[in-house]
Amino acid sequence: MSVTAKRTFLPLLLVITVWFLPTDLSSQASLEGVGYNFSYAYYEGTSQRPSSLVLGKKTKPQSAGMLLIEGLKIISFVYGENNSVTTNVVIEAPTCLLDLEKRIASSDGRLTARAPDGTFLMEGIGFEYRQIDSQLQISNQVSTVFPRPNLNLKPAQNAK
Repeated sequence: MSVTAKRTFLPLLLVITVWFLPTDLSSQASLEGVGYNFSYAYYEGTSQRPSSLVLGKKTKPQSAGMLLIEGLKIISFVYGENNSVTTNVVIEAPTCLLDLEKRIASSDGRLTARAPDGTFLMEGIGFEYRQIDSQLQISNQVSTVFPRPNLNLKPAQNAK
């Protein structure tokens, strides 16, 4: 399988899986006890395709409709022609609070955001991610890396 096919296939598989997940947070986010393998897809407007997916390894209810999520991963999707889907950015954090009503994930801890194709990596401490408009704000100790592309430079040839 080619690299391009893999980049399209894996996000598409995630999106197909998400279609079968409940769209109501209350069906997954029990406000009693600890939960495992949390997932929530966000659909913009009347779209049938999710724009982002929030995943967590472990959840614990907090007050006022908040969930403490351990092992957070947020995946943001971009859709192209011919129903192609590409993972735009992946955000990961050890823990965060998720406001179920406002759809805001936040933490004063560490965060990593990266493009799956390696075009950028961003890290920092303290963040807020608004799922409704896919806005990520990092508060402190922000570092960003834009790796240089392979320039394929050839050694200079001696002039004759």
